[in-house]
Amino acid sequence: MSQKLRGDLPKPVSGPCTVVVDLLPEVQSSGTLSKMTTRPVLRIFISSTAVDLREYRDKVRDAVLRLEDLPIAMETFSAHSGVPASECIRMVAQADALICIVAHRYGFVPPPEQGGDGERSITWLEVDAAKRAGKPVFVFLLDPKAPWNETKEQDRLTSEPPERTAEIVKAVQKLKEFRAYLEREYTRSTFSSADQLARLVTTTLANFVPQTDHAASNDKARSASAYYFAVQSKIIENYTRTFVGRVQAHQALDSFLQEHKRGYFVVRAAPGQGKTALSCHLVSERGYVHHLIHRTGGRSDSRLILRSLAGQLLPLAGREETLPEATSELAKTFDTGLRRTYFLLLGL
Repeated sequence: MSQKLRGDLPKPVSGPCTVVVDLLPEVQSSGTLSKMTTRPVLRIFISSTAVDLREYRDKVRDAVLRLEDLPIAMETFSAHSGVPASECIRMVAQADALICIVAHRYGFVPPPEQGGDGERSITWLEVDAAKRAGKPVFVFLLDPKAPWNETKEQDRLTSEPPERTAEIVKAVQKLKEFRAYLEREYTRSTFSSADQLARLVTTTLANFVPQTDHAASNDKARSASAYYFAVQSKIIENYTRTFVGRVQAHQALDSFLQEHKRGYFVVRAAPGQGKTALSCHLVSERGYVHHLIHRTGGRSDSRLILRSLAGQLLPLAGREETLPEATSELAKTFDTGLRRTYFLLLGL
């Protein structure tokens, strides 16, 4: 296959990057092109304390996104209604794997009325939920000798009122128990900095092969949505049945995603050269959120496009709600709760 990246296109001074790929006819020198195997999008739950590990969580989230996976973190659902512990446990069960990061704080302990047991921290409950759901848990512990400028659990003995002494002493002891539990039950790695943690997470996830077909589960979730155009499933099935090749196009897209956190990746070709087939293949194999547009027909209506995309994004963000009818309200849904979710819109 021949391909060229349009390097002569001017980049905007600010805003997302734009890359254009021209698809030219496939050139098959010998034999039959083998179908390229691509990695499905995985949902990775990030579990840790918050205030003391904010920089570390940001680095891990970015590492997950660079691998084209979807991070599930408290930053994306903390404003949701519902019982905190129960919501976290539910989303852990829906994830493909859990990353547990532990430093010098024990964290919030949900009481029974909030879905906890009054003893284990929310991080411990999330790890337990992953174990019960049969999901892999990747543990990363801060090296005790690593430099640390944030407040440690025992530091609270001198910084908080005396009446909280018993609570703090208990948290210090429970943190020791939690670390001992993780060291006993799981293979773990130690880190000394946020950058080192990001590298460890990248290596771990790059070598992780899920036991279930996540792309298939994504298809099931999409087909269950009342807002998803069912005809799209048939289109994708028809175009992916005999799809082969386009290795360079995949490589160009992968390179673009590694180099840019956001932007536009445009595929251009003459009629019949494989734009639709490539798009459907990416949706099928990688589980991308999508909407297939035709210049005529209901699928090109802006309000229905928003509903179709939101119907796919809400489950990925761990949200269950009825979508509004008005275009303005749908736009608010994206702006307030879904704009952090990474997706690819494919237009035909």
